Amino acid sequence: MEKDIVSGLEAVHKSLPSKYFYDANGDALFQAIMNMPEYYLSRSELDVFLHHAQDIIQAFDPKGYFEIVELGAGDGTKTKVLIRKWLDMDLEFSYVPIDISKNVLDQLASEFKKSFDHIQIKPIVGDYFNVLKDKKEMTHPKLVLFLGSNIGNLRGENQLRFIQSLSDSLNPGDALFIGFDLVKNPHTILDAYNDKSGITKQFNVNILARCNRELNTDFNLDNFTHYPIYDPETKEARSYLISTKKQVVTFPASGRQISFEAGETIHTETSRKYTKEDIEQLIIAANLKPVGWYYDCKHYFVNVLSIVK
Repeated sequence: MEKDIVSGLEAVHKSLPSKYFYDANGDALFQAIMNMPEYYLSRSELDVFLHHAQDIIQAFDPKGYFEIVELGAGDGTKTKVLIRKWLDMDLEFSYVPIDISKNVLDQLASEFKKSFDHIQIKPIVGDYFNVLKDKKEMTHPKLVLFLGSNIGNLRGENQLRFIQSLSDSLNPGDALFIGFDLVKNPHTILDAYNDKSGITKQFNVNILARCNRELNTDFNLDNFTHYPIYDPETKEARSYLISTKKQVVTFPASGRQISFEAGETIHTETSRKYTKEDIEQLIIAANLKPVGWYYDCKHYFVNVLSIVK
């Protein structure tokens, strides 16, 4: 963790890896973000699941036992809706949530066991691709979920590389089910990352608090402010922490010191938005066949089901 953090902060344009948002405190803050009135993404995707669960599984057409593999499972709230509806259809499957946060997976497994008494749940803490590589030898179909428009957190060509790597890790006939946040009114998008109650600010600043807790650094949280922007030309929402004064932060384990100028930025997260044409280009370039497009009622969000060729 310290190597990643220091490397990002020593770069010409300072940045922090967004994966370090998610300790127990970060997990709780993100759950609060998803319940904010401004954060439309979760409600939009939930709307898709409530209205299209049967259409989705019919398009996948597994013909027997299959595995649902969810990447970055979080608390599984939306996934519960799909699973409940598919259980009602007497489908036979197991659920494999994958996440980098053991804390999140422990909570998810506990909640799922309360909600579903006859489903196999196999949580795995780890890297997506290593897990999928281990499962490639299995002959039963796999439906891989990558929800919440997490694909938008990757920048530039990394989006295509990621989807291509997922496709390469699966067998022909397996499917990817990916959520994409769509281009819309820029004010609606920006409000989702700059809520009036300040929860997103707490979430962004928590990455510095985590450094203090786990790496014994001396970040003064009052010396940094949360600053989100949305650029409708690049279709990117970006979050920054901005140093409000000249300061130095020390990493005791390595003795490294990071200097900040007043007004200097730390890029913490990117969230790309998409048109249908953008999505089609990504999916087709990754050698996938799109077989289903499922929109929420406001057309804020779309989940796309694609089959591996």
